[in-house]
Amino acid sequence: MDLIYLIVFLQSSVDPLIHPSFQSILPTIVQDNQIVEANTSIQLVDNTLNLLGPLLGGSLAVILNPNLSIVIDAISFLVAGLLLILISYQHIKPSAHQHTIFNDIRTGFHYSYQNKIVWNGALLFLCTNFATNMFEANFMYFITGTLKYSALFAGITMAISGIGAILGGLLAPILNNHYSSGKIITSTTILAGFGLIAMFQATNFIYIGIAYGVSNLCSNINVITYFSLRQRVVPKIILGRVVSVTRMISYIAMPLGSFFGGYLLGHHISLYVIILIAGLLRTLVGIYARSTPLGHSNGEEPLVATDVEK
Repeated sequence: MDLIYLIVFLQSSVDPLIHPSFQSILPTIVQDNQIVEANTSIQLVDNTLNLLGPLLGGSLAVILNPNLSIVIDAISFLVAGLLLILISYQHIKPSAHQHTIFNDIRTGFHYSYQNKIVWNGALLFLCTNFATNMFEANFMYFITGTLKYSALFAGITMAISGIGAILGGLLAPILNNHYSSGKIITSTTILAGFGLIAMFQATNFIYIGIAYGVSNLCSNINVITYFSLRQRVVPKIILGRVVSVTRMISYIAMPLGSFFGGYLLGHHISLYVIILIAGLLRTLVGIYARSTPLGHSNGEEPLVATDVEK
């Protein structure tokens, strides 16, 4: 059992290394006017696999055996890695500055704080991740334990909410062609909050799935738009460091939100109330973000020069 915990920990530690590289390499592969569509395609594949992956994995474990299904999963990672090697991209000439982990972190923090669009985006996701993780860790128990639905109906609820995320990916490029990035990001944050608020006192699993699906739809549009905006306004030479820092800022909220949600549950606060608090928090954060440089961004701001480039 201890070995399983260690393997899961190591696997989780790899993703923070992959994501910044993946995000920073994308603008060197596609044109600026294709960034939204590229991020949309990535999120669509990601959300579809998140929806189908557990079903496929569970089926393989039943039809074959759990150990063999894990081996197949590992082979899929190997194939993905080999395919990545075949991607051709524009190599960015490294700066003459000395590169150490601490220097790169400091540079990433300095630029992120200097660019108020990026900084306010990181803070927005800090708050929304905190709100979402207040209830997500106990959401399945809420469906099966509190509402007394079977695992089948709980799965249907999650499937409906997952479809919402996929629809959000389909709508993202359409909205980005007609509205500014700032309006999309802040509006979808507010609407995602409304989706959570609509779940307050709901008992029907289909209604809950639809309300949560609306929230996920808005969240996916939100993510695609912010990723694309960040790739546009941050110089390519520093993008990986900025992505790493802003991701670290926003992800800090996940364990804190889960802890706080568990603390409230431990003090006999209903999960309904926790979901309501999460919805109100997301709504208020979106309203506040409207007044910041992020809310006024149109995605066409000039690049802010960095010390690395000077």
